Amino acid sequence: MTDHKPMFPIPLSEIEITIETNVFMEPEGNFKLSIQGTGEVELKPRSYTLIEPISLTIQPEQVKDLIAATLEIGFFQMEDNYSEESELTVTPEGTIDQGFGTILDGEATTYTVKMGQHTKSLYAHYGFPKRLRWFYDLVLDVVGVSEILEEWIQD
Repeated sequence: MTDHKPMFPIPLSEIEITIETNVFMEPEGNFKLSIQGTGEVELKPRSYTLIEPISLTIQPEQVKDLIAATLEIGFFQMEDNYSEESELTVTPEGTIDQGFGTILDGEATTYTVKMGQHTKSLYAHYGFPKRLRWFYDLVLDVVGVSEILEEWIQD
């Protein structure tokens, strides 16, 4: 966040959490998960598939827990883009150097959190903080879609 407007209070209707995955070698694992502050959840496949979108509902208290988790992991202070591989090497001169390279395969996830006037999107492909993966797992657990996603991939 770059502005200094107060974040709270925020009406539930002005909260949204979205996670979009892009698995480059397994397109059947691509999905978009949208969670509204009022508890409406929609899970949509993002590949060519006959699977229909799924609508669910969670409690506003669960939405509050997910927003609390974004604050706990420092989501709004994270970089916007994690897409470079970083490698440390020891040089012949006896120093440690860091090199970077762009990664073109694997899985990428875009996270977007909207809280009132504050919106943050983050692209996580490689080298992102481990706490972001913890948040991803938490969201899937709270919403209860882990098993559904596993079935999509197996079908």
